[in-house]
Order: sequence, then structure tokens, then C-alpha cells
Amino acid sequence: MRPGPAVARRLGGAGAYRGARVDEPLATEAKRAYPCASLTDAQAVAAGAPPGTEHRALHDGTGAACLWEPEASAEGAKVTVSWPSDTPDLDVLYGLRDEQAYFEETTLQGYPAVFANQNDRRDRHCVLYVGVSDDAVFSTAVDTFGEEGAPGPCDAARKAAGSVVDNLRRNPAA
Repeated sequence: MRPGPAVARRLGGAGAYRGARVDEPLATEAKRAYPCASLTDAQAVAAGAPPGTEHRALHDGTGAACLWEPEASAEGAKVTVSWPSDTPDLDVLYGLRDEQAYFEETTLQGYPAVFANQNDRRDRHCVLYVGVSDDAVFSTAVDTFGEEGAPGPCDAARKAAGSVVDNLRRNPAA
């Protein structure tokens, strides 16, 4: 699926990447500083995390993230929202396109997005990157652990990403 009309494509010169432009950028500073504010626990459960799952923040060399992970005995998906520093915008992701096992352009609520990962395990794990400004991208990743009857991880990643965009629109400072 190609980005919709709300997304203007950057053509650039030789060697330039065709990253997408964001027509209505969202403020991301607060969510990047505290990634667990990107998604509520209820929204993570709606995306497949088991009820009662507590989130935890992760900060490492690749950026800030928040993880909702079921206990070993619980059924449900692992849901992660990341603000990657190694992929700070879609131009960088487009530049890494040839290194991805899958790379599917789409849009999410009018924002340019790409399903991409270096390993193609979309039957159980899916990653969606969403550009919410020309210099900010977040990703949602859902791992269903290959459970029978689990919702598709790409649908769940889209659901979680839609909630992040809703939260950025409603309350960017929190």
C-alpha cells in the first residue's frame, strides 16, 4: 500500500532516499523522554498484552522504549513502543530498506508508516514505524509468540500505533 494523498513524497537527487514528509507534525518531546506515556496500559491490553500486565521503561543505546510483557505463565502478546535513536526519521529507515526482510509502506491516520524488520516473522512478530514529524519516528512491535488464535501481530502493531498517535494528538505534553 502506498502512502495516501496527505503524504508528499520527497524525490531528492541521486542517492537520496524517498522518505515521506509529514504534513501535520506532532510534538514528541514528552513521549520520547518518557516512552511509557505513549500508550496506556489499557491500550496495550487492547493491542494484545494480557490484562494486568505492567509496563516497564527501557533506555539503552538504541533509544527509549516501553514494554508490556506477559509473565512466563500468562497468555498474550508482548507490546513495545520505541522512540529509536538509531532510526530517528523515516529517511534513515528508507536508507536501510535493502537490509530489511520486509518493507511495506502504508499510512496511519494520515501519517507515513512502514512495516519493516530485518527478520520476517510476521506470523508472530511485526514492527510498524510511524513518522509523526520530519525528524521523529516511533515504532510499535507486537510479538504473539506464535500462539494459536492470537490476533495478527501486524494488526495489533497498527492498533497500538493508532493509540500512540491518538495520545500524541490529545495530550502531547504528558
